[in-house]
Amino acid sequence: MESYVAASSPDNDVVDVDGAKRPPILDERKGTAETCEFDFRTADGLAYFGWKDNRVVNVLSNFHGTDKCTVLRTQKDGTRAEVSCPVAVRDYNAHMGGVDKADMLCSLYGINRKSRKWWHRLFFGVIDRMLVNSFVVYNKIEEKSMPLLLFRRLVAQHLLTAARPPQIGRPLSTSRPGTPQNPLKRRKTDYSVSADIRLTNRGVHWPVFVKKRGRCEVCSQNKVESRPHSQCSTYKVFLCCNEKKQCFLAYHEVNTQ
Repeated sequence: MESYVAASSPDNDVVDVDGAKRPPILDERKGTAETCEFDFRTADGLAYFGWKDNRVVNVLSNFHGTDKCTVLRTQKDGTRAEVSCPVAVRDYNAHMGGVDKADMLCSLYGINRKSRKWWHRLFFGVIDRMLVNSFVVYNKIEEKSMPLLLFRRLVAQHLLTAARPPQIGRPLSTSRPGTPQNPLKRRKTDYSVSADIRLTNRGVHWPVFVKKRGRCEVCSQNKVESRPHSQCSTYKVFLCCNEKKQCFLAYHEVNTQ
């Protein structure tokens, strides 16, 4: 299977087929390259292009010829004019946007950190790429423009919620005796499980009955005192399920967020 690659060459040099470094074909340090000037070298199926834009750009390709084309460039005065450049440079600029955008999105809220273990960098880098790819696909499928930071927060919240169901009962106090505690603030509108999780995979949620009673999530939102024996089999939250109240159905059908 053949691979066709067009890539920029860093440091204004190129590695030859025998491993030796070849000097740049357009050297901006000597001040001899004119704007939009380009030159090329070919050897063993490879083409090496040098093109002077704002600075010298070097591109190495194994499937482009030595043809040139014209592209629109913005001038210093704001006008746009046609300039000549190699076809390899045009194609590289046309198809490199996905790589640049992915790197930009990963750098905004990246979790990659320095570590003495080399594989940590790879592991965190893979997670960042997965989050960015999922973010792009989600916005494309849902036709939304959700911010990346909100998407990452929702993913983290969903993973934490699915891994540890909410605990029933009053939390244990860890403060010293006699220390005044701030009153706990009750949620006003949100359930303990986010809407994106609560309203998906509804076929795996079933009402189960346990011996211990618990506060109904839906009734609590409506400021009604109710402690049923029934709870959701997946998220372990108590919900009324009887001939008078159908909180279990409302909890999984109504999006209140």
